Amino acid sequence: MSSQDNFVNINIYQPNKNETMREICLYCYHNPKSHSFKKIKEEVNLNNIGIVSYYTKVADAALYYDTKSIIAHYRNELNRLGNKRWIWIFDGEGFSLKHALNISLAKQLAKLITDDFNERLDNIIIRNPNFFTNMLLKSLWLFLDKKLKNKIIYE
Repeated sequence: MSSQDNFVNINIYQPNKNETMREICLYCYHNPKSHSFKKIKEEVNLNNIGIVSYYTKVADAALYYDTKSIIAHYRNELNRLGNKRWIWIFDGEGFSLKHALNISLAKQLAKLITDDFNERLDNIIIRNPNFFTNMLLKSLWLFLDKKLKNKIIYE
């Protein structure tokens, strides 16, 4: 059963006045295209469990190379989840060699997710995979634990 089964109530995410990008990432507050990790949807299932969907398209991120600020952005955003579950949609469209060569960022994201946010992660959905997204995932595969590997889905 997918994480999107049995949902009775779908709410498209829209930030309220108290929830600002300034609290999550100052880079993105000043330039929304700095990073590419955006909350796109919140849902509540039949058991009243919230699931939040995030979307990433690295090719659209101006600061795709800034590992430190990207990790801080992901951590700050995911820390806001509380006890909600989450889904990460990774869009490979436009993902190129310059993105794939940032192995340090990919390893740190994998470590962050594995160490701190894996228990509430339902799936990582890879959309529009290409040669470079596949190359990066193959290079990371040795560093991922089995639980995280089983959550990766190609669309």
